[in-house]
Amino acid sequence: MPISQCLEVQGLGYMGVYNLQLAIKFGFHTDPRQIDELVQLFRVGGRIIGVQDKYNLRTLDQCDQVLADAVRYRAPSDEGITLSHSIFDWLDRKVAPGAGAIGASIVRMLDSDVADVLQVEPNPLLDVPVATLGPYPFRPAYEVQLKFPVLVPIHQQMFKAASQVIAWYAVDFRD
Repeated sequence: MPISQCLEVQGLGYMGVYNLQLAIKFGFHTDPRQIDELVQLFRVGGRIIGVQDKYNLRTLDQCDQVLADAVRYRAPSDEGITLSHSIFDWLDRKVAPGAGAIGASIVRMLDSDVADVLQVEPNPLLDVPVATLGPYPFRPAYEVQLKFPVLVPIHQQMFKAASQVIAWYAVDFRD
């Protein structure tokens, strides 16, 4: 698997595992049907970020294997480093000036080892607020809904809007 595809698939895997860990922490245990839906969600996410279909994850075992490989083998690669910095540049151009720096801080917050491998430089002025506030957007819907039941309809609308924005920007990512 090319390193660029590998990094994108690993990113999806980490996000899924993070959400599963939160689910278990709050007493939400998945059944086989929900696991299938989660893998389907990975596949949709993979298509959005440009993972070729032959590398896109099909089963939970493949997700586990990708994460195990990532833990065992985190070697720097010119292609991977260039890809990550291209993504940050794209965020600056297409989303907003400074979005790339926020993206870099999010990478550092999620996995500092990966950030070191990808030569993402520390930015203490931004890293601290991102590490403080960053986990909230990644929390699954049920956790927010448990804490703020009155906000459930608004929260659902926010997720819908966010998914449309992601799909919109994903169309011209490769320009």
